[in-house]
Amino acid sequence: MAQSRVKLLRWIAAPLLAAGVALLGFLFRESFVASSYDSLHSLAALEQKSFADPRVVIVYLDLASFLHEHQDPGNRWPRQLHAQLLQRLTAEGARAVVFDILFDSRSENESADLAFAQALKENSHAILAAEHNSKSTHDSSAEVERTRATKLLLPNKMFANAAAGWGVASLWVDDDVVVRRHLSGFGPGRAESLSWAAARQLQLAATHQAADAQSGNVWVRYYGPALTVPHVSYSEALDPAALPPDYFRDKIVFIGARPIEGFMDARRDEFRSPFHAWSNKEYFMPGVEVHATQLLNLLRGDALQRLSAPGENLLLLAVALLFGAGLLWLRPIPATLVAVVGASAALGLALAGFSGGVWFPWLVVSAVQIPAALFGAWLWQFQEWFFTRRKLEAAKRIADAKIREQAALLDKAHDAILVQSLDGKILYANPSAGKLFGWSTPVPGAAMLPDGNAPGKNQATSGSSTAAPGDGRAPDWLELFSADAAAAAKARAAALQDGEWNGELKLLTRAGGLVIAASRWTLIRDDANQPNALLLISSDITEQKNLEQQFLRTQRMNTIGTLAGGMAHDLNNALAPVLLGAQLLRRKATDEEDKKLLTLIETSTNRGADMVRQVLLFARGRGGEAERLELGALIKELEKIVRETFPKNITVETFIPSDLWPVLGNLTQVHQILLNLCVNARDAMPDGGKLSFVADNVELTAEEVKQMQGGNIPHSTPLDSSDPAPPSALGVECSRLNVSSSKFVSVSVSDTGTGMPPEVRARIFEPFFTTKGEGKGTGIGLATVVRIVKSHGGFLRVESEVGQGTSFEVFLPCASETPAGAVAATVEELPRGHGELILVADDERALGELVASELREYGYRVLTAANGAEAVTLFRQHAEDFRLLITDNSMPVMNGARAIIEIRQLRADLPVIIASGEDGNDAPANTVALNKPFALTELLNAVSRSLK
Repeated sequence: MAQSRVKLLRWIAAPLLAAGVALLGFLFRESFVASSYDSLHSLAALEQKSFADPRVVIVYLDLASFLHEHQDPGNRWPRQLHAQLLQRLTAEGARAVVFDILFDSRSENESADLAFAQALKENSHAILAAEHNSKSTHDSSAEVERTRATKLLLPNKMFANAAAGWGVASLWVDDDVVVRRHLSGFGPGRAESLSWAAARQLQLAATHQAADAQSGNVWVRYYGPALTVPHVSYSEALDPAALPPDYFRDKIVFIGARPIEGFMDARRDEFRSPFHAWSNKEYFMPGVEVHATQLLNLLRGDALQRLSAPGENLLLLAVALLFGAGLLWLRPIPATLVAVVGASAALGLALAGFSGGVWFPWLVVSAVQIPAALFGAWLWQFQEWFFTRRKLEAAKRIADAKIREQAALLDKAHDAILVQSLDGKILYANPSAGKLFGWSTPVPGAAMLPDGNAPGKNQATSGSSTAAPGDGRAPDWLELFSADAAAAAKARAAALQDGEWNGELKLLTRAGGLVIAASRWTLIRDDANQPNALLLISSDITEQKNLEQQFLRTQRMNTIGTLAGGMAHDLNNALAPVLLGAQLLRRKATDEEDKKLLTLIETSTNRGADMVRQVLLFARGRGGEAERLELGALIKELEKIVRETFPKNITVETFIPSDLWPVLGNLTQVHQILLNLCVNARDAMPDGGKLSFVADNVELTAEEVKQMQGGNIPHSTPLDSSDPAPPSALGVECSRLNVSSSKFVSVSVSDTGTGMPPEVRARIFEPFFTTKGEGKGTGIGLATVVRIVKSHGGFLRVESEVGQGTSFEVFLPCASETPAGAVAATVEELPRGHGELILVADDERALGELVASELREYGYRVLTAANGAEAVTLFRQHAEDFRLLITDNSMPVMNGARAIIEIRQLRADLPVIIASGEDGNDAPANTVALNKPFALTELLNAVSRSLK
């Protein structure tokens, strides 16, 4: 009975859905005409490789032609050039010449007009353009002879009498500025359009479609995006040597303007292409190409016809009946497949008809009717599913699920749930408790170990005090919370007294691991309201705590990075004028002692800049420039520093072979590695001892390198009892670095100090971890060492025993070849300017004036600004004179980046140098970075490169 009722309802719903789908098709048909027409062009273009019909060619009056012929784009094109081009086309035997340019008046040059009229008469196949009224969208940007009137504007009588004919250049433009239909005639006098006048002059057979075109039944077939029709520029057409001989023979030549932006206030003679995808470089199509395309349609006989109104009505009704009434009888998945096939078939039919010259608004079928039918079928199937067959099944499932949930609520909980008797025995533990404490899945009433015994006091477990008796009795609660027994006792007492306690406790797993849990203890009462047991619910928050520590550590690092960036900018701004001033004074100094003193100042300034970069290295992880280093000389220099500065009760010995290989690295950073290790060694020997430097050449196999790099990483958490004994040597992995070299230089820094226990040795490379007293250590020394070693492609090995001292051994890859650019410096003459005007913007007045002075001395003209806003104002005043902008990145009022954007809106091609106190890696695009402090040679070379 129920099935018969459903079938009856389906027979009623099917025609209703079909009627609705048909109604939607009729309502939305015209809304999808333009999109269907455009999409068919785009889809058909995917199949055709290229278009080439030599019978029609366009001569564009473009910007290149104006520049080539030294003409002002704002003025009319000289008619003597029109005459010259027409004479060449006549001489080469062009089949016809169609001017898409309005000549409705005579020019001031009478001889040029006479020459053009004579050329028209000699050609005998020249067609001129007329214009209907001011509402016409046809408007040549370069050949506007005068303002359009509201009546038909014909060619000047002298030119019209000389030409073979004329046609109206107006087009039938849709609301979205696309020309989709032919227009054979225009106005009350039925004046022919330009393309149809040319077709009639050429006696093309397709002109019999004039009546259909006038009624809008002939649609334009485009052969590709803009500039698809063969074309040349006007200047090429004038130059006999620019094109092959007889290039225009037997061709129909259209002459018109390609719009030029920025040279006129009139409307632009261009229309949107039906291929108007953003991927097309030419989004708009010149009007002359539309006329040429229309003539090609008539010439090739492949203009489009839209399916007749009765035919479209039958198609929409057929789709409504087939899909509106048919999909209702299918399940959702088959119905979806049939709808996809139907939409694809509609597209295929549309493309096939398009190839044959007939098209229809296929999108109303594929995007409206079929989706609407499918949606209606889905609604029908879903309502049937929800309100009939699934109703009882859903009710039964809900009832069964509620019973099961109530029965197994505790077993399914993710939290560890324990029930503790008032005398401290564990009465129940759910599976999550077994996982938390490392037991097997317990059964209600007893938490079981893998051997089946409940944990107690007589069975020892590895690495903990928890035990299980042989008699199978339930465990005592203190045995589970032995890691923090005092806190657990306080929690129990608070729960018994107040009825509830919330807090954090440390739990010891069966394997000896430590877990931090958020625990909630609740007192359970019986029916007589007497205390009966305690309910313990614990959640593992160990990972959360670790993440919080990492987050706090990351915050500290980010804060240091921010402070380092600000310090770097300010310090480098302060060092920049010192370095430039020292170089300037050294060039002018005549006394040798003065020169030596200034050289010392310059060296110290550079060393200070290196120190700033070292701070940035730790805070931001950025390296410096690599060079070929001889570690022997560096170690000897460090040995001298240690002997002079360390306590006298520390002796120093050095073992360096004479043939020690060079390494490729940053001198300041490698120096920082060794200095940090020496300072740590000094602090480890408060009562004196021996500090040893040992260097050697080492050749390792690939397996040995892999073992040393991927050795045991220092642990940041306590070791479980199941872990192997910690080794005496801990390797630091070189992350994301593939060291292919087998030759290394080993540098060992050893001391005879106090040494380190394993738990300290496991954490020495953590940032901010230190065992030194208050104010004696920051905890970033060894973290910096690790970061520098990794950045050099090396690795580090540590050996230490309590009371026996510590040895750090650093392995750096051997520099087998001299790096590119590491050649002996040659003395070359600094580049000089030739009066170029440079704008210098820097909020450091001293530095800005010093840079300006140096540039003026080397032949440049300079204007200075104290901030970005002042620089923009100066640039507006001398925009055409400036050749280069040198600016700081961080300035008050307006920063350098914003100033560059505003200046390049005025001059997009202006070279820019960013001279910043921070790392140049953040310089804007298309700029040259110059890091402060910079030498005079760096400044002049950067200026010279930017001005090339």
